[in-house]
Amino acid sequence: MMESVLSDEPKLSVGLFDASPFGRRALSALLRADPSLEVDVASVEGMREHVLHRDPDVIVVRPSASGEVCPLIDEAFSAGRKPLGIILPPDASPDRRLDALEAGAALTIPWSMEAEPAAICAFQSLLLARVKLLGLSGARSHRPASSAGARLTRDGRPSNPASEETLTLNAPDPAARADGLAHPPPSRDPALAANPMSKGSGDVVSRSRIEPRPEVIVMGGGVGTLPHLREILAGLPEAHSAAFLVVLRIEPSLFESCVARLRALCPLPLRCAEEGDPLRAGRVLVAPPSRNLGLVRTGRIPRALVRLLEPDASPSPSLDVTLQAVSRIYAERVAGVVLGGQGGDGGLGFRAVRDGGGLTVALDPDAVAASDTILTLLHSRLVDKILSPSDALKLMIHLNDA
Repeated sequence: MMESVLSDEPKLSVGLFDASPFGRRALSALLRADPSLEVDVASVEGMREHVLHRDPDVIVVRPSASGEVCPLIDEAFSAGRKPLGIILPPDASPDRRLDALEAGAALTIPWSMEAEPAAICAFQSLLLARVKLLGLSGARSHRPASSAGARLTRDGRPSNPASEETLTLNAPDPAARADGLAHPPPSRDPALAANPMSKGSGDVVSRSRIEPRPEVIVMGGGVGTLPHLREILAGLPEAHSAAFLVVLRIEPSLFESCVARLRALCPLPLRCAEEGDPLRAGRVLVAPPSRNLGLVRTGRIPRALVRLLEPDASPSPSLDVTLQAVSRIYAERVAGVVLGGQGGDGGLGFRAVRDGGGLTVALDPDAVAASDTILTLLHSRLVDKILSPSDALKLMIHLNDA
């Protein structure tokens, strides 16, 4: 009975690309040991054509020891964005690993073909766990099971059921609450429901103001979100009327280098948040690793509240915690932006922002590789605007009063 149940489960299709024949044989053998995976193997040459024709759910790439990482990721993404993992040597430098994440890799996997046989089993467990994490971070588990789902449109597009632009999702009743009581939608400016970008040119619409303008913009996400964060931060003006809080989940060993790179490209002052940091317009605070970032009001200026997470707390840092803390103080003067990731972190925070009258924004799931979190938010009807990364940047600029 168990075998028949398992056989009916859809398999996760994996596109495995390796620069060496031995690596392809070894890695495919390790992956194919799991019956829930369907593995296609090819060389890194011709990867784009393979991805186009096979359309795998996730991509795993192992470049040569000295090969460039970013061009391989760019080639894979030229066939469409998929959750992608990079296999690198255990002694790969932090800069090389960070290059991969900035190019769009969701995660890195350490492995050496010279590993001792005793380490192969441990690596296989790690490899299978990371590949399945990649599968969870993508859109695969959110494919509609039936046509009975609610019709949701990407922001600013027509809600014509026959239109190919319509995004069909099985979404719950937005007025329903967990306790079964009616939950009225928050009172909002109707113009906030309109796309701030015109359909044709992408310019800001003629409406010159959105009231109230947010005083705090919280951006964040998990795996695969670093390139989108970089694009938005790099395009911000040199002065802004809002304070920015960034919640980014990244390996602690890469955090300092990541913040240094973000500081170099962002026109606004950017630093890691420390206990007691004041929240000021035109500044960017980044949540430290393995800590939650909250706020506390002391006098006239709210200040950052950095707290160690409990040992079993997950994820870290939590986007929910930051969004809820900011909403308690700023209410309708908050904008939350989810850049992607895996899991449900952000749902409680978006609910708090919506209940307070603030603005919730998510990147278009078709424009990001790790869209699981965004699709979860769409299922819950918690998103005011769905924008591409470039349009999200335009919105940030449009919300500036500086």
